[in-house]
Amino acid sequence: IRGRCCIQRLDRMNQIAAVFDLNGINDTPPFSLTKQEKDTFYADALYGLTKHHYANCVQYQKILDMLGFDPTIKHNLEDIPPIPVRLFKDYDLMSVDKSQIIKTMTSSGTTGEGVSNIFLDRVTSTNQTKVLTKIVSDFIGEKRLPMLIIDTKSVVKNRNLFSARGAGILGFSMFGRDITYAMDEDMQLDFDTVDAFLKKHKDENILIFGFTFMIWEYFYKKLAETDKQLALEN
Repeated sequence: IRGRCCIQRLDRMNQIAAVFDLNGINDTPPFSLTKQEKDTFYADALYGLTKHHYANCVQYQKILDMLGFDPTIKHNLEDIPPIPVRLFKDYDLMSVDKSQIIKTMTSSGTTGEGVSNIFLDRVTSTNQTKVLTKIVSDFIGEKRLPMLIIDTKSVVKNRNLFSARGAGILGFSMFGRDITYAMDEDMQLDFDTVDAFLKKHKDENILIFGFTFMIWEYFYKKLAETDKQLALEN
């Protein structure tokens, strides 16, 4: 009886679960919503995603069942249970068939520990691109800018299996042209390459992209240790 009840409940969830649809919100200018509007939208979106993952991810369904959380009932935002990020290291959490996975992103991890695996299907990957384009274009406009990346090119070599760092670089690269990497293969700041890039585009606005720890550890601190100056006014 318990097994039949679980199957019937899952069938109901499959009927009402839906993948998050961005078509409506994507026409809204970024940062134009009031806090109340954003809170309402976010709560509805997260509730819809909770139902979707419950219906399509066995491990996630077991977690919510164990917590006594019923996703068929609409809950307040603060009542939707978070899950430990550690689970992404211990389990392959996905809400689509494995055959639909087109990319796998990994965390950097630390020595002796496993990495987190984040699986992307085509719908999710496309949605990420749409949202990123909408937000960044609001800042820099529609025109691509000369782009300096504070990282090494080797981090993006494998397009199907790469770190979140590599994914971020690839995502933002679509806003740039004449893309230049500031670091060599040994993670050393290539002053000559950076200086040549800046001189080439001295009369243009440029886009500089890098993760905070990369900019601080390998760019800012390296510049601070030397007497070399870079023209970054633009």
